[in-house]
Amino acid sequence: MKFLILLAVFAGGLLPLQSCLNARLRGPLGGPLPAALVSFSAGLLALIVVCVLGRVTWPTLAAVRQIPWWAWVGGGLCGAVFVSANVLLTPRLGVTTTLVAALAGQLAVSVLLDHFGWFDLPMRPATLLRILGLGLILGGVLLVRRY
Repeated sequence: MKFLILLAVFAGGLLPLQSCLNARLRGPLGGPLPAALVSFSAGLLALIVVCVLGRVTWPTLAAVRQIPWWAWVGGGLCGAVFVSANVLLTPRLGVTTTLVAALAGQLAVSVLLDHFGWFDLPMRPATLLRILGLGLILGGVLLVRRY
């Protein structure tokens, strides 16, 4: 379990780097959408290489047919909006404000997903302490932005 938490921290630590690198693409490429496209293309190429070298086994057609349409497009659309918004916002708000605001949004939606058990997740109630924690995060957004 500790390894998984460390992996999550490491992956989260890559987001500010991603925001800075993608924001750097924005000017020369003419805007957030071309920058996001380059970012996703590089990620696609990296994943193709990893899958080929790792000899990833692909699912059967029967398994693929069981996946709802929204699962195919939803994650990619969310990623495209997130990356494009970061490219647009990072130079304007700064990395810290952009990502702490994004974190507040992530945690608020996470509490809803856990509470209602949407997308076949186990239900974890939105307790008073969890909601208070969200309030503290939102307060942190205001403090980071103001100071």
